[in-house]
Amino acid sequence: MPTNYQTQFNAYVAYKAQSARGTAASGTGANLLPLTGGKGQLTKQAIQSQQVRQDGMAVRGRHGTQKTSGQYPGELQLSNYDPLLEAVMRGTWASGVSITQATGAMSSATLSATGSVITFSAGNVITAGLRVYDVVTFTSGLAAGDLNKPLRVVGLTNTSITVAEALTTVTGPVSSYAFSVKGRKLINPAAGALVQRYFTIEEAEIDADQSELFTDCKWGKIDLSMQPNGMLTITPSWMGTGAAQGLTGAASPYYTSPALVAAATPLAAIDATLRVGSSDFVDLTAFSLSIDLGLNAPDVVGAKTSPDVFDGVMKVSGSITAMRKDLQAFTDFLAETPLALTMLAQVPGSSPIDFLSVTVPNFTLGGVDKSEIKRDGGPRTVTLNIAAELVGVDTRGGAYDQTMVKIQASN
Repeated sequence: MPTNYQTQFNAYVAYKAQSARGTAASGTGANLLPLTGGKGQLTKQAIQSQQVRQDGMAVRGRHGTQKTSGQYPGELQLSNYDPLLEAVMRGTWASGVSITQATGAMSSATLSATGSVITFSAGNVITAGLRVYDVVTFTSGLAAGDLNKPLRVVGLTNTSITVAEALTTVTGPVSSYAFSVKGRKLINPAAGALVQRYFTIEEAEIDADQSELFTDCKWGKIDLSMQPNGMLTITPSWMGTGAAQGLTGAASPYYTSPALVAAATPLAAIDATLRVGSSDFVDLTAFSLSIDLGLNAPDVVGAKTSPDVFDGVMKVSGSITAMRKDLQAFTDFLAETPLALTMLAQVPGSSPIDFLSVTVPNFTLGGVDKSEIKRDGGPRTVTLNIAAELVGVDTRGGAYDQTMVKIQASN
């Protein structure tokens, strides 16, 4: 009987949210996960017998509890990682607000713009729903060159918006305008509103006509990174209770016609901007960010699998490496200066411009490490360490979302 050996590439990972823990997802409507590698894994604890034999040989031990976990590195893109980001954030995507002169909170205010500040004659943009670190897009009211492109909000008053970008002057008064927090936002929910999501994950191997199916899994960690001449990478990680099964023949694949959430282009570092404090990095050489729930599936007596997968307090950490040019990072570290970080990645060629932004609004530096003095050509570099112990919820209120991480996608 011929054997179909499984090739490395002719396989896929599909996933779908379960209705509840203990209930596998149905076989239709699953999402494909774009990936560059990775795997899910079933492991078991080996139990060694302590019995002593006079012949110097060992008594065969037993299998103990089983564990399931996995991670799948990929290239960050719009839409296709949204369910996983939502799961790790334990929140729910919400549509961004749209604001015009007719919005009640704006009181028919007129508009003008100069420098990086958009000023309104009356009204209250905060009451209208705008928040610092939102990304807004104007479809009317600003100069033509500033329309339909992402503008990062870095400051708010009741009647003004300060953005990171330089704007063409609009003398005004402009009586008709429209802008929005484009797409959707995802923030950490308030106490009592955290959403626990369980998934059924399938690794289907097409050549061998077989699958490994993992149920009662939680996505609990997201790692982001970028470097020059590379894609923005994302590595989602999951952990399960240990429940798993192997499927063959008619039972494999488990999911019928899984599909990507959307056709999307991977985001590249060349189209990304990183802002820390009040400045954009123009000399960035590496960036990484990790969002981790510290998943744990504890062992219990009398069962091969864990009763549940437990998450903990969110930990956010990362690092930034750039060419060394001043002592700003050293000064911020010395003074324990609170900082915010925003990464904005844009989709080239789209009109209006599509984007994904990730913001960490409240942290202090955990270290500033400069490279050694050398004879070699090239610049010295400095690495800014973002320690998990020094990242916290933004409690400023008012114009600021109460969250540790804010994610906004234009889709």
